[in-house]
Amino acid sequence: TSSNVMKVLQTDTAINSGNSGGPLCNSNGQVIGITNMKLAASSIEGMGFAIPIETAIQVAETLMTGKEINRPYLGIEIGEMRDSYYSEETYLIVGVVTKDGAADKAGIKTDDKIIAINDVKVNTIAFFQHELYKYEVGEKIKITIERNGEEKTLVVKLGSKNKEA
Repeated sequence: TSSNVMKVLQTDTAINSGNSGGPLCNSNGQVIGITNMKLAASSIEGMGFAIPIETAIQVAETLMTGKEINRPYLGIEIGEMRDSYYSEETYLIVGVVTKDGAADKAGIKTDDKIIAINDVKVNTIAFFQHELYKYEVGEKIKITIERNGEEKTLVVKLGSKNKEA
C-alpha cells in the first residue's frame, strides 16, 4: 500500500458515492474546497475531507494553460526502516540511485540515510514526498544525509520524471 501526506480540510459533511468532487461551502456560500474522500468505518461517522480551494485553483489553472502537473523528481528509490524490531522510530534509506539523475549528480549514494530536506526532518516516505512536492522542477534544495555515521548536506537541482532539469 502507498500512503501520502495531503493538505485537506476536514468536514462532517456527508460524502457519498456520486457527490464527491462537489463543492464544500462555508456559511456565506463561498466554495472553500472540493470534497474528495471520507473515512468509512463502523466506529467513525461523518468524517470527510476536501481539497482546499487554493490547491484546486492552482491545479486547474495549470491544466487550463495546457501545462502538465510536473512534480519534482530525484531519481532515487527509498525505503523506510526501523532501528530494531521493537522500535517505533523510522528512518529513510536510499536503495537505488538512477544514473545521471538529480540525486546522482548531487552525490547521493545507495545506503545513504536521508535525514532532512531543507532542514525539515523526514523519517517516512509519505512525509519525504510531501516535503519534496513543496518545490518546483529546476529548484535547488538541500538534502541532509548520513553516510558512514557522518552527516553531510548536499545541494540537489530537482529534475522531472519526463526529463532532468
